[in-house]
Amino acid sequence: MKAPMRFAKYNLNLPDLCNGKTTATNRSGVIVEYEGGYGCIQSWPELGDDPLERHLEALQLGNPTGMGLACLNCCKIDGQARRHRTNLISKILIRPSHRLITNIKSIEDLKSKLRSLNQEDLIKIKGTSNLDETLEVVEYIAQSFRVRIDFNTCLDLSRFRKFLGGLTDHARRQIQFIEDPFPYDADQWMEVSLEFGVRLALDWGSEDALAGFAVRIWKPARQLNPPAGNLYCITHNMDHVIGRAYAAYQASLFKGDLLECGLGDISPCEEDVGFGYSKELQLLEWESL
Repeated sequence: MKAPMRFAKYNLNLPDLCNGKTTATNRSGVIVEYEGGYGCIQSWPELGDDPLERHLEALQLGNPTGMGLACLNCCKIDGQARRHRTNLISKILIRPSHRLITNIKSIEDLKSKLRSLNQEDLIKIKGTSNLDETLEVVEYIAQSFRVRIDFNTCLDLSRFRKFLGGLTDHARRQIQFIEDPFPYDADQWMEVSLEFGVRLALDWGSEDALAGFAVRIWKPARQLNPPAGNLYCITHNMDHVIGRAYAAYQASLFKGDLLECGLGDISPCEEDVGFGYSKELQLLEWESL
């Protein structure tokens, strides 16, 4: 007999949810409770995910999706720690992360957002199909900072070439990598990478893809194990704090070649156990799955 499973819906309203495919700042997901631990599932259908309901149905049927398997693994780790009264976050190595800047309304607004940062900080922005606007932002940031750009596949090959052709040599050198500029195609990605001397990062692509990119994004809340790759960047899934804490935990254990991560600010709950947030979790409306 399988262990009982419960779920509770949550809703996020965060400005950093915006990306090249959506300007929505509202996102729904679910926390799953299983074997005394918690994990979360948050899907992005506009980027190719199955709807949230599909993941829940698969869990109910005992045939979890990839995200479902990752969630159950989080539950297992969290549950074991809660049973042993262990805090999983307070003693781990928190990996260095980029600083995500979104909702840039103007260069003056950007100046304000950058003012509190240090020159050694790595900045990540969300690129959009407005190439002039994205170019202006990248050029300004690149004057003082290294930069990552995530287009979330909102361009095509010709428009990405146009973007790269519009960069100054200095700005191009300041770009650590460009993530998902257009839908993954190994040959096209390799061609444009070599042509312009830029490093590409793959997030939204086949887990066994090997060619055309230099950096592989691993989101532990989406994939049980790291996808194929040599050089990695580990990030959260713009999800619940439980999912973000799980990503930070997995990053702390990672033994491969790892760049700065995308984990945001993780605040350990010193008096809590597992991945924390016990009081917040108790306040959710739980249903049997």
